[in-house]
Amino acid sequence: MPDYYDTAQICINGHIITDSVQIDPQINQKKCDRCGGSLITQCPHCNAGLRGRKHIKDVKSMSGGRVVYLNKAKNCCYQCGKPYPWLEKKLQDARELVNESKEISIDDKVILTKSINEIIKDTPKTEVAIQFKRILSKRSKPFVDALRNILVDIISETIKKTIWPN
Repeated sequence: MPDYYDTAQICINGHIITDSVQIDPQINQKKCDRCGGSLITQCPHCNAGLRGRKHIKDVKSMSGGRVVYLNKAKNCCYQCGKPYPWLEKKLQDARELVNESKEISIDDKVILTKSINEIIKDTPKTEVAIQFKRILSKRSKPFVDALRNILVDIISETIKKTIWPN
């Protein structure tokens, strides 16, 4: 048997309920026990199953394989590339924070809002991060901290280190 993924059950806020819907169906829930949110097992855009626990065939091991558990919900679908609901929510929260701020010019709001979509991708868009950091450097600490709290878990590690090196 080749390597395969079980299906995960994840709430719309990104809390993993189980990474093994097929192997351990008794663990499945109706609602999230952490936030009460609705649960999904498929991408809302293309219906691909949410990848859960990975089963790797290993002919050298005594058990015939090994398992890699899902410990953090992925941000985007492996099939269609669109963001999952928990990422969409964080992106919306970040855009709202930027747009509601009275300390940011309209031009900087446009730049920040467009940049938010780019900094979540694990691509070498350092110029976007530098521009993002430049705009944030002129803002109040409470605003920067609030935006950081929203984005810290969803932006790429490279971009994170560029914007917030500490």
